[in-house]
This record gives sequence, structure tokens and C-alpha cells, in this order.
Amino acid sequence: MVLDIDAPIQVSGSGAGGPEPSQEQVDMLSEMGFTHAQARKALRETGGDAERAVEWLFSHPDDNGEDVPTAAAMEAPSSSGPGGSSDLPARYKLKAFISHKGPSVHSGHYVAHIRVEDSGAADEGWVLFNDEKVVKADVESVHELKKLAYLYVYEKV
Repeated sequence: MVLDIDAPIQVSGSGAGGPEPSQEQVDMLSEMGFTHAQARKALRETGGDAERAVEWLFSHPDDNGEDVPTAAAMEAPSSSGPGGSSDLPARYKLKAFISHKGPSVHSGHYVAHIRVEDSGAADEGWVLFNDEKVVKADVESVHELKKLAYLYVYEKV
């Protein structure tokens, strides 16, 4: 049988819908590294065609071969609402940012600024990570580079 690589795999429906595969077919797929349950399900899904069963197995890598929903899937919440917290308004504090230092995107390099809290003092500062150089950042550079950052990291407060 010649398969067209562009033709979609025809799946016959539920895992229990196809004929029960022979033990020889199951063993052949098991020798390729699949479990017996995966091999049986793939063969049932593809009408017993071993070539299509292999394709089915590779296109369903997370399928463990069980026909019955797992306990975790059955306990999944039925609400389709958005997740997250109902505490509004949510408040975030800028924890770090990454910016580019240099005349253009073709020259220069990226640096990271990370906010640090001094455990003994009330003031917070920023540390500049510039390749192997790590120094306390001056307020002026933080103010300027923060406006042009490429990536911002926030922490919920």
C-alpha cells in the first residue's frame, strides 16, 4: 500500500471502535518501543493497518493507549471561565528588564537590570549585569534604559 504523505490520516472514531488486532501485529509495534496498550489502540484506530498505526502512534505521542478517561481527566473542572485570581486590581512590581546598549541592533549588546532589596535598608536599588561585569546601576541609566527595554519581568505584590 502506498500512502500519500499529504493525505490526512483517517481515524475511525473512538479507540474501541475498530477490530481487535492480532497479537502478532501488537508484538511487532511493541518491538518498536511502544506499549502493548498503545499498539492495540493504534491498530484499532487504523483498521489494523500496521503502517498507518505507526503514523498514528507518532502523531499521538501523549496517548498512553487507554480507552477510558483517566481519573485526572474526569476530575477536571467543568467551568470554562478564565483562570487567575479574583482579587482586583492586580498589582505588580517591576523586578527586572533587559535592554540593548549600543548604536544599532547590528552592534552593541544586551544587558540586564535586576531590582534588589537591601535587607537592612528601606531603599531598593538596581544591579546591572553586563557580561562579566556586575555593578550597582546608577539611577539615570536605569531610568533611560527602562523606557527602551525589550523584556520586562514583573512580580505580583
